[in-house]
Amino acid sequence: GVYPNPIIAGENLNINYADFSNENKEILITVFDFTGKTIFSKIILQKENGTLTATDLSNKLTPGIYFITGTNGDNYLLKQKLVVVENSGSNISAQR
Repeated sequence: GVYPNPIIAGENLNINYADFSNENKEILITVFDFTGKTIFSKIILQKENGTLTATDLSNKLTPGIYFITGTNGDNYLLKQKLVVVENSGSNISAQR
């Protein structure tokens, strides 16, 4: 899955793909907005040990609801809603 979620605008997004069954394969990570428009897209190489990948979305996502997918060819390995909240300077970590 992805974490943190919700994410504060400007934070890095972490992707844990330890549960994916396609080791050492390229995975296309895509973030869509609520209308279906692609906001971000990146190919990552899945490692055997399910290494976490930090994805820098700091200038790409404004507060709102997004959808993130991870695909390998025609197979969906990840489908998840992502909530981005405004960076108000408060500590949201305690609320997660």
